[in-house]
Amino acid sequence: MSNGANLVSILPWLTKANLQIGNVSFWSYNSSIIKDEEIREYLDKYVKCYVNKHQESIESLTIASYRDKNNFEAVTEEQYQEINFARNILCLLCISEQSKLALERKNPTMGPPSADIFDMFSQGFIPGTDEIHVRAGSKIDAGWRLNEVHFQEPWSTGGHFRTMDNHVLAAINNLLNKHIHEDFKNRLLRSSEWFRLAHVENGAISPFFRIVMMATAFEIIFDVPNVKDKSGDVADKIDRFLAGNGLKEETRKYGKNQAKSKTRTIAGWWGWDFYKIRNSVVHGDSILLESLIYSDWITYSIVADIIYYAYICYLLQEGGYFESEYRIPQFDTIYKQFGWKDE
Repeated sequence: MSNGANLVSILPWLTKANLQIGNVSFWSYNSSIIKDEEIREYLDKYVKCYVNKHQESIESLTIASYRDKNNFEAVTEEQYQEINFARNILCLLCISEQSKLALERKNPTMGPPSADIFDMFSQGFIPGTDEIHVRAGSKIDAGWRLNEVHFQEPWSTGGHFRTMDNHVLAAINNLLNKHIHEDFKNRLLRSSEWFRLAHVENGAISPFFRIVMMATAFEIIFDVPNVKDKSGDVADKIDRFLAGNGLKEETRKYGKNQAKSKTRTIAGWWGWDFYKIRNSVVHGDSILLESLIYSDWITYSIVADIIYYAYICYLLQEGGYFESEYRIPQFDTIYKQFGWKDE
């Protein structure tokens, strides 16, 4: 993953994150931790390349290290994927929990940051030098010195890194550290990348793009087969995992000439409608922005965040990964706000 002898992975817009996900440690940069003097000198200069919106040096940016905080060796492709997946898990835990908190308090101003706050840069370097090569997509610009380059925090990062449910984090770590339920583990890791992409703001991402990205995350985590009626499969699986929650039901007619009829929970019908919107987007249909609003200030994308998060918690619970049943997040208040459950 590196053209240099060493490698550092940095999340410069994410501050005060100190936690472990699988084999990856996220830690606030502190040069006193680094044992090698030449590596420490290089990184002390390198982190100063990152500045906030006011062009000031960032006080507490985050490093992602594989296994050991003093491991700055170039990683293999497989190890890099572990770092990337851990970043994606961190993103979904923060955004999902903050969305949950905003809905529980009925306060849209408490919304989560965008996924841009979890931007990660992996920099190859040679200790004892002050050289830096800058990659932008597939392009590399070489020949720069560390004191000649600055990277500014994008305005699209949104809110600060605030909160996550540490019990969900512990349950995910239990899953990652055991060699069972490999299918669930792989689906969680793959779908979390699409979740992160669905919450990117930089570059004025279309809200229709977000629907497609989240629908892709749904297909992976819900293990949707390659069948004609994917909308029905998503709806049925939402109904099954929410069974026992006392959700209200609704009977709809659908199909050609409204010849078919089916009763589902309102949550299940939300899944049906969500996937139908996805289909309209990918087929190039004309869609009004208003059609992405589910209720009041709550969009289909916000509901998708909650359903995705609730389903992951459900699978973790089914697998026995929570330390106690009292540690499992509850969503009843939100289901009532969605109108899916009586007050």
